[in-house]
Amino acid sequence: QAAKNADLVIWPEAATPFLFEVEDDYREELSRFVRAGRVPLLLGSPATKVEKDSNQLRLLNSAFLVSPDGRILDRYDKIHLVPFGEYIPLKGILWFLNKLVVGIGDFLPGNGPELMQGPGGRFGVVICFEVIFPDLVRRFVDLGADYMVTITNDAWFGRSSAPYQHFSMVVFRAVENRVYFARAANTGISGFIDPFGHILQRSGIFTEETLAGEIRTGGPRSFYTAYGDLFAYACVILALFAPVFAGRPTRSGKAVRARYTAGRDHAR
Repeated sequence: QAAKNADLVIWPEAATPFLFEVEDDYREELSRFVRAGRVPLLLGSPATKVEKDSNQLRLLNSAFLVSPDGRILDRYDKIHLVPFGEYIPLKGILWFLNKLVVGIGDFLPGNGPELMQGPGGRFGVVICFEVIFPDLVRRFVDLGADYMVTITNDAWFGRSSAPYQHFSMVVFRAVENRVYFARAANTGISGFIDPFGHILQRSGIFTEETLAGEIRTGGPRSFYTAYGDLFAYACVILALFAPVFAGRPTRSGKAVRARYTAGRDHAR
């Protein structure tokens, strides 16, 4: 019903409990749903890739853009994987963790930021905690993203403060790059944020809701998008050289007071 007047429908990360790209029967059923709505669909689902070195089939955490006729138009593979959740850092050394801890994934990272062509222009997708990385979002916008989408699975957090903290990160990324953000979370919080950080719409957590919002494109690039962390680097350089300037000799307070006193006496 909500898709009737929409230009793009967004589902969250882990929206399909199957490999959308591989399992033909399930994909065809979902494609029929998309064809009925006649609206492009963005959804999160694992993808597969054969690793060159080991010739093994590996998983990627991905977002698929499905056309109104049910075809896969594009795919983005998550770059920043969650350590000890989606992969094991230093796996050659910490190989034993996979046997000790249940549920550790073994995903491959994506190759880099890539934009999707959607209604109203090109957009970038960041998956789950990728939105906490300012420079990653900046790279998408610097490539020419007209707006940004983030999809996430926040069910892990339950009814804690974490979903609210995770959602607040989107506000910062929108302001830093002066772009609209649409966020879809399977258990909330979903929402729309404008380039000035205003939360235009927001869902609750663990509620069944559908949000419909408007995203505008064509705004000016921000300083951060153009120059990245240049200001932060300048502050670091200034802090490093500050002790040098602070150590330079200055006139004593006694001499200053003497001149002031002398001037006052002379005025009398």
